[in-house]
Amino acid sequence: APSTKSLAISDSYLLVGNWYEPWGHIGPYTNHLRVFNKNDLSYIDSIPTISHPATDIFIHENIAYIAQNNTKSSGWGDTLGFVSVLDLNLMQWIRNDTLSQQGADIGRFYYHDSTLYAFNAESQTISSLHLYTGDKETIPSVTSIYPKSYGPTIFEKNNLGQVFIPCSTGIGLYDILNNNLIDSQVVSLSGAYAFTYDSNLERFAVTMIDYLDQSNNRGVVYDNQGDS
Repeated sequence: APSTKSLAISDSYLLVGNWYEPWGHIGPYTNHLRVFNKNDLSYIDSIPTISHPATDIFIHENIAYIAQNNTKSSGWGDTLGFVSVLDLNLMQWIRNDTLSQQGADIGRFYYHDSTLYAFNAESQTISSLHLYTGDKETIPSVTSIYPKSYGPTIFEKNNLGQVFIPCSTGIGLYDILNNNLIDSQVVSLSGAYAFTYDSNLERFAVTMIDYLDQSNNRGVVYDNQGDS
C-alpha cells in the first residue's frame, strides 16, 4: 500500500498505518491499517474498520490505539478526530473514542502512567484517555506545539511526565501532567528540522534542511542544555 505513515510492533505482528489510497482508487479504502508477520513480512490481514488515515499507533496489552482524522470537504486540514481501539488477539475493532468535541485532530501519541496523551497540532490542544477508566479530557496547550507528522517526535526526559517536543522556536520541554511549559527553547532552532533524543547520553541529534540551498543542510548534536 502507498503512503505508509506509522509503524508499530506487537508480539509477532507488524502494524502498518497508511495515509491515503492509491491514485485513482474508487470506493472505500480498506488498507489504512495492514498487519504483517514481523519476522518474514508476510501479509496477515487488513482492518477495514480503520476508515481514515492511521496517523499514529500505540499498543498496550495487545490492544492497539489508532489515531484517526476526518478529512475536510475541502483543503488538506483535518476536522474532529478520534481514536479507534482494536483487539489484536482477535483482530477485531472494539470501539471509537472521540476525545473532545473541540479537537480539530488527533495528533501524536505519548503514554504515561496508564494514560494515553495526544499532542494535537491543528487545534493546539492536548487530549488524554485513561486506558482503564475511560476518563478523557482535552485542554489547550500553554504554548504553540508542532509535533511532526512523521517519525518519532515526542521524547520522554524522565518518568515524571516531562517530554521534549517541537515548539515554535525550537525543542521545548513540556510538563504534561501539570500542563506547564518548563522551557520553550532547550535547543533554539528555526526553519525545517527533525531530531531524536538519546536519553542515556542526554543528547539531541538534529538535522536541519535548507530547501533553497541544499549545501546548507547540516546535522548537529546538542546536550540537554542546548549546547552543541
